[in-house]
Amino acid sequence: MKLYIGTYAERGSQGIYTAECRDGKLSDVQVFAGIRDPKYLCTGEGIFAVGRGDEGCGVFAYASDGTLSAKVIFEHEPSCYICREGDHLYTANYHAGTVSDIVCEDGSLSLRNRVLIGDGAGCHQVIPYGEHLLVPSLVQDRVVILDRDLRMCDEIVLPKGSGPRHGVIIGDILYIATELSGELYAVSLKEHRILHSVVLGGAPAAVRLYEDHLYISVRETNRIFCVRAEDLQVTGSVSAEGDHPRDIFIQDGYLFTANRYSDELHVQRIGEDHLPQEILSRVHIPGCVSILTR
Repeated sequence: MKLYIGTYAERGSQGIYTAECRDGKLSDVQVFAGIRDPKYLCTGEGIFAVGRGDEGCGVFAYASDGTLSAKVIFEHEPSCYICREGDHLYTANYHAGTVSDIVCEDGSLSLRNRVLIGDGAGCHQVIPYGEHLLVPSLVQDRVVILDRDLRMCDEIVLPKGSGPRHGVIIGDILYIATELSGELYAVSLKEHRILHSVVLGGAPAAVRLYEDHLYISVRETNRIFCVRAEDLQVTGSVSAEGDHPRDIFIQDGYLFTANRYSDELHVQRIGEDHLPQEILSRVHIPGCVSILTR
């Protein structure tokens, strides 16, 4: 299994890294591409990253050997999130409060559209949902609903001071972690009402789905929570074994954690009780904040 790791430009980070994982053993850490602040990655025919180049910030596409194949520069500060659906790449910019639509066609990238959700709105993610896009807006305590032309058509209002950050969708339910109030909500996307909620504490970051459980990394308390999706019952939690677990990723029963401030990526197997077991291996990656497999 090959991992791609995005980083912040801090403490010696050189850009996007790769690592190999075989039977839970991490090895062969290498610099894949030299770029500043590749905060988030997604995959397609190659690897796509938000980040900062010499000419400005935008989206960068890399071939499998790490060579830059295309780029589009369109913002002053890098976005914090990117996802791909078909020929479209969607990015969210936390500081600018914008969502962008980039078309990936014939080996080139072009900015199709960009919308301002709100100055400094804290846009943290773009979640495709049918003909719509859901955008958690941390500062505004709401999830903005856009159509595919980035027109605002609806919203889901969450409790004041909650600060929605990252979520996943199962059927017609949005499971959204709130960074400021330290909670996890289950929200009906048909009725726009909260079905369940649970307090996790700290500052939740990433939410991942594996089988019928949700896994949430929580900074400040530096823990990984396991929550049953059906009723938001907390199955348990374990230490992140590092400082500031910005991202987690699950593949083939293995859970990978990127601890930003302790500059470490590690891997655990998920046990029959759904909880991550002992750490199988660790590698040093400065400022690691996002994880992707391909």
